[in-house]
Amino acid sequence: MLGLRASGKWRWWWGVVPLMVVVPALGQEDTAVSDVPASVRTQAGVHEPLVEGGGRAGEPQSVRPQSGPEEKTEVKPKELSVEPKPVRPARPSSPRWDYSGERGPERWAKLSRQYFWCGLGKNQSPIDIRLEEVLTTDLRAIEFHYLALDTRLRMENSLVTARPLVPKATIQVEQRRFTLETVQFHTPSEHTDGGNHYPLEAQLIHRDKEGNPAVVAIWFRPGQANPLLDEILAATKQKNASKRTIDWSKILPPSADYYRYNGSLTTPPCSEGVRWYVMSEAVEASEDQLRSFRALTGKNNRPVQPLNARRVLE
Repeated sequence: MLGLRASGKWRWWWGVVPLMVVVPALGQEDTAVSDVPASVRTQAGVHEPLVEGGGRAGEPQSVRPQSGPEEKTEVKPKELSVEPKPVRPARPSSPRWDYSGERGPERWAKLSRQYFWCGLGKNQSPIDIRLEEVLTTDLRAIEFHYLALDTRLRMENSLVTARPLVPKATIQVEQRRFTLETVQFHTPSEHTDGGNHYPLEAQLIHRDKEGNPAVVAIWFRPGQANPLLDEILAATKQKNASKRTIDWSKILPPSADYYRYNGSLTTPPCSEGVRWYVMSEAVEASEDQLRSFRALTGKNNRPVQPLNARRVLE
């Protein structure tokens, strides 16, 4: 009995002790909770009451500015700094070349690095066309779309040079379209026929849209006067460049047959990769016209170049 009474007494005592601890703690709840870090209170599920302004007690509150007249701030335009544009260096002009003397064809390659093809090229123009060495194939005819165009004529490097002012004269050959850019005249001819020169050769230089060149060469032989040559000679007698309307369809021979080979420009820089179409039939020109060209330009043909491994087709 005494043991039971004692145990009952202790049970009562252990019930009183927790009350003594909990009651004072109730008065200190706010202080105790506020001393605990916010991260710990949040994990423990203790949330602080909201206060005016949307925040919680103990957090710094944002103060809203009172409404009133807005102050206008003058925005100054930014000062634009103008930097001088860099001056591009001018392209070096190509050295002057000629057909004789220190600037003649034998020395073209030494006049400038730009002219290296003139000395090192293996597919150079002009060439000698020997009928017995020409390979007969099924070449398609050239489609000439020439017409009357305003053309500027002048003397350049001992050459009578004509430049159509409108890119409308074209040829269609080998599934490509080329536009006529320049016409040059050489006395005597640059290409030879079995070793024989014609008194005059016209070279009509074309380019396609990628810039690839194609040249049509036309030989002239003594015969009837050529009305087209009269127009060209009359224009070249003027000191400055002259503009004339030239119908380039009148320069073509009656026959559409031609020789085809790969070569180069016959003037510096002697670039290779040129498609050559040498018309096999010569066009007539009077002796007076041929003499006038010789007197005007002098000898202005590059010597014949080795054929090397190339073949001429017809």
